[in-house]
Amino acid sequence: MSDADLSRAREDLDTIQQAAGLAPPFQWPDVTLTLGLVPAGAALSAWAYFGPADYLAFGLVPLLLVAVAAGVRQLWNRRDEGRRERAFDAASTLVVVAGLAVYVLWARQFGLVNGSPGAVACFFLGLLCAVVGLSSRTRRVYLAGAAALVPFGLVVPLCGGQHLVAAAGGLAVAIAGLVAAAVMASQLRAARAA
Repeated sequence: MSDADLSRAREDLDTIQQAAGLAPPFQWPDVTLTLGLVPAGAALSAWAYFGPADYLAFGLVPLLLVAVAAGVRQLWNRRDEGRRERAFDAASTLVVVAGLAVYVLWARQFGLVNGSPGAVACFFLGLLCAVVGLSSRTRRVYLAGAAALVPFGLVVPLCGGQHLVAAAGGLAVAIAGLVAAAVMASQLRAARAA
């Protein structure tokens, strides 16, 4: 077999493994990109705590840059393999976001929640991330959402102002980035060893 045939066979094997759910749906550059959440979250926390209160939204700029980089990477690497996983991710994200939006609007309209409805929504979204993360090996990265959102949902009612909520949110983003990168790296190492 020539080198081109071996390369094509490796690519076909990778495609089959990802389609069967045997290989992680991410690669090492995704781990690096996920680690970008750590300094972005730290920057948000620092800006929220030390920056001017009137310009709190500027603390979101590093997070938006990481989101744009992730979007570009997704578009750049769009392939047929893992189509089922991407469809699940997109559908579940839309359902959760729509459900959370309806819940927050409903709770604010009727004043049914003591405290912030957003904190309650974050807490239960974290629980949902834990359930999805435990559902299969390729979805373990969702545990990062649970590790960040559950504590954030518990801390938000204790924060005495918008700047403290943003600072706690930045720390939650940094924690999510660390946990997600650790889960992804361990799965990639295990897949390479197998």
